[in-house]
Amino acid sequence: MTRMAASGSRSRGVSPQEYDELARDAVRQVVPSADLEAMAFGFGLVRVANRFQQDVEAHIMRPAGLTYAAFRVMFCIRIVGPVPPKEIARHSNVSQATISSVVNTLERRKLVTRTPSTDDGRGVIVGLTHIGETTVTQLLHGINERESRWLAALPADERSRLVRTLRSLLHREL
Repeated sequence: MTRMAASGSRSRGVSPQEYDELARDAVRQVVPSADLEAMAFGFGLVRVANRFQQDVEAHIMRPAGLTYAAFRVMFCIRIVGPVPPKEIARHSNVSQATISSVVNTLERRKLVTRTPSTDDGRGVIVGLTHIGETTVTQLLHGINERESRWLAALPADERSRLVRTLRSLLHREL
């Protein structure tokens, strides 16, 4: 039985620290041999990424009438140039079904164009319009401001170490 179940419902919220402790206890009960440091890493990384994405959505994307998925699609195109939807999905970690829906929305808003692929008669190439280019630039300024605010909580040496560690993990084959 978890602490939550043992103590009944809570009349007040659970702090992030209490939540972490409850999560460790729950995992320990189900998987006694669990690597709790690895669990804390995975759990923490996902929670931080979700909080960051929610922050950017609230402060940058929603005011612009866009989603984070829409930004990732446009940013991918900005980086690699006009590209098939399949490549956008691969580079932006968004499912192909989501890419299709997002591209439809972006095309209606005149932020992207679809042109027939010269390599694949059934395929299309998605590119940014001038408005799309301008929008990506504006969003990047706002996102970078949010990124700076998040990192300002850490000393410079910790920031650099965190960035190096994340890059190392991202590019590692498992």
